[in-house]
Amino acid sequence: MNYMRAWGETPHLPASKSIRYRRDYLRYLTATGWLSTEPVISARSLPRWLTSRLSAGKLRTFRQIRFDMLQLAVYFHIIDGAQFFFLD
Repeated sequence: MNYMRAWGETPHLPASKSIRYRRDYLRYLTATGWLSTEPVISARSLPRWLTSRLSAGKLRTFRQIRFDMLQLAVYFHIIDGAQFFFLD
């Protein structure tokens, strides 16, 4: 999730590579099923505190997140974390 959150923050890349990185990363997320090709969430249903903090591009990307994929990733992250702490 931290990687997804920071997908647009690429201070170590020049502007031309940063744009290409974001484009390729969004294409990757769409190809793997993390992002839908159409918005999943309507703009009106998003909380005001969220829309005031995200740029238009990040808001458009957020609206395309498939939350069933996100729930599955969180579930397996919890399982993996529990195994890390409780198994040798």
